[in-house]
Amino acid sequence: MRKFPLKDTPEFSELKQNVEDGVLSLRQVAEKLGMSYDRTSKQLSLHDIKYHSPVNVATEPVVNVPPIKIHKYKPLKRRRGDPETQVLLLGDHHADEITPSYNEDVYRARIDKVFKNTLTITELHRHMYPINDLVVFMLGDMVHGENPYQGAKVGTIKRGGTEQVYELAFPALLGLL
Repeated sequence: MRKFPLKDTPEFSELKQNVEDGVLSLRQVAEKLGMSYDRTSKQLSLHDIKYHSPVNVATEPVVNVPPIKIHKYKPLKRRRGDPETQVLLLGDHHADEITPSYNEDVYRARIDKVFKNTLTITELHRHMYPINDLVVFMLGDMVHGENPYQGAKVGTIKRGGTEQVYELAFPALLGLL
């Protein structure tokens, strides 16, 4: 592979003159130097040699072009989606259970958080479609059992099952609805 001629040589000056005058095309220069087309193009650019790409120019103007019919754009009508029903699954609250990390206050705080997050999700989705219904599935163990044979231990609850429902779980869940 031959190298591109050095800048201050007669070969470089002749090459530059022939390329800029359009005597030699880029492909002819590449063949003459034994270089690839891409590398020749890069070397010409590095040495600030301007070459002209051959372009076939129409000598007569184009006439009788048929008119172009442009259709008007009609955007789709945005409509609100069909009404949706929001579903909330609640289960295993063990409302009155007492452990080192869980008690009545933690239960109420968690129910409040569920309520706030449910409202947030509802508001976000209402921008797309109406949500008018909420279905709450209560999946079990909403209160902690008091039967020692089913896993409950003495001292792990403050009140009996009925009191847990009417004094703690039911009032907390009413705030959700």
